[in-house]
Amino acid sequence: MQRHWCLAVVSTLALAGCADGAVEEDPDLPGAGGKADDGAAIACGDSVIEPSFAPLDGGALAGLTPSNGVPFPKYGPGDDGSFHPMWGYAEGGTYAQGTDDPEHRPRANRTLPRRDGFLRVAVWNVSRGEKLDTLIRRMKEIDADVWLLNEADLYGQLTGNTVAAREMARALGYTYYASTEFYELREDRLGMSGNAIASRYPLFDAQRIDLPILADQGGYDWTDSTSEPRCGGRSAIAARALVPNALGGTTSVRFVTPHLENKTNRDVRWAQYQAARDALTTPGEAAILGGDFNTWHFFEGSEFRGNLRDELDAAGGDADRGSPNAFMDCSLGDDATTHIAGRIDWMLLQLGQNDRIACLPGAYSVQIGDGSDHDMVVTDVFVRR
Repeated sequence: MQRHWCLAVVSTLALAGCADGAVEEDPDLPGAGGKADDGAAIACGDSVIEPSFAPLDGGALAGLTPSNGVPFPKYGPGDDGSFHPMWGYAEGGTYAQGTDDPEHRPRANRTLPRRDGFLRVAVWNVSRGEKLDTLIRRMKEIDADVWLLNEADLYGQLTGNTVAAREMARALGYTYYASTEFYELREDRLGMSGNAIASRYPLFDAQRIDLPILADQGGYDWTDSTSEPRCGGRSAIAARALVPNALGGTTSVRFVTPHLENKTNRDVRWAQYQAARDALTTPGEAAILGGDFNTWHFFEGSEFRGNLRDELDAAGGDADRGSPNAFMDCSLGDDATTHIAGRIDWMLLQLGQNDRIACLPGAYSVQIGDGSDHDMVVTDVFVRR
């Protein structure tokens, strides 16, 4: 599939020369089926722009150590203060110990009690990470073991040129993996935005994919936007972790977070979900897939759940119990809203062989998401074996 990326001079608000079909498939161009060398220019239509980034100052990585299969940070903002690296940039690592900054300390009346023996997983769109201290405090109050995060900026102007997921991991003492989704070009947003995973248990086997735009089916190409000028497109990331199980051992669980397109129709979003699922998970493995699915159209949530039920039926499972080979909705029918647009954030689970993990009744909840325009979806997942 051919993808069409657009970059413009970072001070420019209008995007020009990025019509569909303007870029020919070229294995040397990032985002077009190949990998660019460090510093390679990025093409958009008839225009070419040099990425803006610089080698990272080692002082910015104090306390961070590499994680197996997670790319260690390499770059930071360029001389002009913006961060537009080669397409598909990703980074991560592990902080052995969290911080105890006063502004991040949990409020006793806002903490969420834990269920012994369960793995707590949270899905949260963090609104670029603009209110970073508030977000981190709320994360400490929820005390999730794994966070699936959308709209996490990488050196965005809104976050004061920080990597939101890295700062969250630093505060929590977690492993993180973050990757790019858009080159943000608006003056107050210059930098990158993307998705991230943060985990109490070390992450490994990290992957990233671009999601299809599907313009011919009503998909939205962000190179057409003038109010939010940006280049790139929706993406999904994944990683594994070995988590404690009920038998005293560990279980390998695959964690996936896609960010589905808001400016399109329900059929395109379902296709994007399928693309993320098919590329980043395998039937028979224990997997948790969650994120901002943007299911805001009338009855779209019900239709999405119906599609999941159809796949569960085909796999020999059911909507309440799940299947080793297909995904279930962990809400078990709970339609509590997660955003002003409705219930648009989801957490899905695939049991894996021998029913390794499970969403049990009463384990799913929607929690207030201070610092973001999204509330968070939280599930205590039972890890059987």
